[in-house]
Amino acid sequence: ADTSSVFFEENIVRIVDTVRAQVQAKLDPFLGEPNLGRVRKTMAAETDGILEQDLKDELIVAYLPTEVTEAGSPDTVNVNMVIKPTFAINFINVTLAISRI
Repeated sequence: ADTSSVFFEENIVRIVDTVRAQVQAKLDPFLGEPNLGRVRKTMAAETDGILEQDLKDELIVAYLPTEVTEAGSPDTVNVNMVIKPTFAINFINVTLAISRI
């Protein structure tokens, strides 16, 4: 991918890493639990709770509801999150109109 993209900026990478670490820490206690629909639903709700707090803390500006699905193996789940991190202001465009008075 293009490493000059805005998504490779240090602040964006830091936000994504922070969210990933928060979710991993929250979901680790689910290891060893039965891979049931109700457990996956609880995992999704816990993840959305983290994302809602990150939204309030202005770490992210938007997210979509988390999907937790059974993976290809019965002992694995996939956690799919979509977030929009808070971007830094890198440029300020100033418009100047000059006219005769």
